[in-house]
Amino acid sequence: MRTTRLTDLMGTDASATGRHVAHAVDRGRIDRRPDSRGGRIRLLRPTGDGRTPLAEMHERTSGAPVRHLADRSAGDAGRLTEPPARLRADCGGPRGAGSARSTAPHPAPDV
Repeated sequence: MRTTRLTDLMGTDASATGRHVAHAVDRGRIDRRPDSRGGRIRLLRPTGDGRTPLAEMHERTSGAPVRHLADRSAGDAGRLTEPPARLRADCGGPRGAGSARSTAPHPAPDV
């Protein structure tokens, strides 16, 4: 993964991402190598020691919600993602970066 992609996913600036990456490299969790296609671009990948905590974080952030939503309909589960997606877009987060921010209030959800 390129450092720029990680910056987008983290929703931070390049400086903050660089500090996080340096911390992980110092601890042997990430391998950072030059990209043969770009001069200053770096490619990141987890090391053997970095794969275990990465898998644990994935389970905590993805596995648990999936288990808790298993008995919900697809429509119910999908509706749970709408408010955070709107908030992310309104705040110019990584998935909303570059999009026009809405100044109109969002309608209240049907309950």
